[in-house]
Amino acid sequence: MTILHKPYLIFTLIVLMLASSCTIQPVAVKRIDNFRTGGGIGNPSVNFDVIVSNPNAFGLRLCELESSVILGNEVVSKVTVEKNIPVKAGSDVLIPLSVTPTVNNIAAMILSGSGSKDYRVKGNITVGKFIFRKKFPFEANGKF
Repeated sequence: MTILHKPYLIFTLIVLMLASSCTIQPVAVKRIDNFRTGGGIGNPSVNFDVIVSNPNAFGLRLCELESSVILGNEVVSKVTVEKNIPVKAGSDVLIPLSVTPTVNNIAAMILSGSGSKDYRVKGNITVGKFIFRKKFPFEANGKF
């Protein structure tokens, strides 16, 4: 092995040692805010804000957020956000989401009647730091 290859070997060993000793604490959905339905029959929509919390001592980037919106017992829609959203160390970030339900789901929402309804948002958050990625599941419940 020549002298030129030794720095690369040392750098690779350092990166591997740091990666194995550095654990990412679970990034979590802290809460769902502003959950609302709207748009009427012609253009229905479900809108909500996802507040993602980073408990780590270092910043991360949110690479992907996949979620299913469930009203009562019906899956209204699925949404996937594939953006690199920076999340600073020990902070929260708000991600506004909007989904369009299918015609069958609109009918189920109308037939379920009025009054307070339960909702659930569940899915996965994928975060990254440098070349490393980690996926965390989440679930949030509430009434609207």
